[in-house]
Amino acid sequence: MPSRCPVAEESEALGQQVHLLLHGKRNRTYKVYYSIHYETQTVRVFHIRHWARKGLRADELQEFMDEFAGQEEDA
Repeated sequence: MPSRCPVAEESEALGQQVHLLLHGKRNRTYKVYYSIHYETQTVRVFHIRHWARKGLRADELQEFMDEFAGQEEDA
């Protein structure tokens, strides 16, 4: 159920829905940034970051998304 997680605040500036999943317990919690593609029924994970680290800026998130798109084209 990937759509159960909220949309990340960083994605508002991008015009795309990127969800944010908090995974783990206590000091071992991670932020997982991902998007859902309903037409292909896939979930694309862009970045995983420890919860204590500074949050992603919209331009950083866009870089991860662009990098992922480039990898898909090569495959």
